[in-house]
Amino acid sequence: MGKLLSHPGVSSRIKNGKEVWRYRESGRNGRQINLPGKPGDPEFERAYQSAVEGRMVVASAGIVQIGDARSFGAAWRLLQRSNDYWLALDDATQDKNERYIKIFLKTPIVQGEEITWRDVPVKSMKIKDARKLIEAHQLEHPTKAKHFLVALRKLIAVAIREEWIEVDPTYTLQAKIPPTEGHEPWPLEIRQK
Repeated sequence: MGKLLSHPGVSSRIKNGKEVWRYRESGRNGRQINLPGKPGDPEFERAYQSAVEGRMVVASAGIVQIGDARSFGAAWRLLQRSNDYWLALDDATQDKNERYIKIFLKTPIVQGEEITWRDVPVKSMKIKDARKLIEAHQLEHPTKAKHFLVALRKLIAVAIREEWIEVDPTYTLQAKIPPTEGHEPWPLEIRQK
């Protein structure tokens, strides 16, 4: 892993035997943006400049140039300061939601690509995208899918409030939890002790 002194915030790492470059914003909630090519390449320099200026060019996944102002990453920062959607929640609920939101923000949009949902405008999410995300968690564990959907809807709610979008792409989605047999009561002798 190497740092590039001529480009503050840029470092490299080895991924699948190949050196890849990224830009990391300073600060606790700073974004990490993967940069195409290598230093000196025109596409690298354009992406670096966009990252420094707070915008991102992502052509490989079909996403046009965006400003961070309406991305899922920006929605997450707004959510954390929101009295009605976040600050009113108890600590345990915040922890659970934060865990699932961070999983979502780090999820690649397209498998094999390095572009994550963090840098995507909220309006770019389609119903089929949300459904795929929920189904992936449903396969892993049904209750995780429900918690994931609840956390994702908090980000969507912020975007609707800010008028970034008008329609909630998760509105028709459900993450059903299969019925359980409940918990067996403790045996009488143990309860008496």
